[in-house]
Amino acid sequence: MSVLGDHKKGANLFKTRCQQCHTVVESEGNKIGPNLHGLFGRKTGQVEGFSYTDANKQKGITWDENTLVSCMLCENTTTETDSFD
Repeated sequence: MSVLGDHKKGANLFKTRCQQCHTVVESEGNKIGPNLHGLFGRKTGQVEGFSYTDANKQKGITWDENTLVSCMLCENTTTETDSFD
């Protein structure tokens, strides 16, 4: 499944569903959720300075377009907490 192509919808989706808890700006710290800068290629539970459950750290999912979309669409459960990353 590809979500590439409609950047306006993607930006709006981020603003309405993600921005309250996350940032994507490298120089900004974590919010309620971890910073998402450099998300693709990173394993769950790996942002320095963010507190994760053991289940989240051990999940072993590597973030890419498919895992992110699946998570956002609730097609699968990526973690045992509300914290996606």
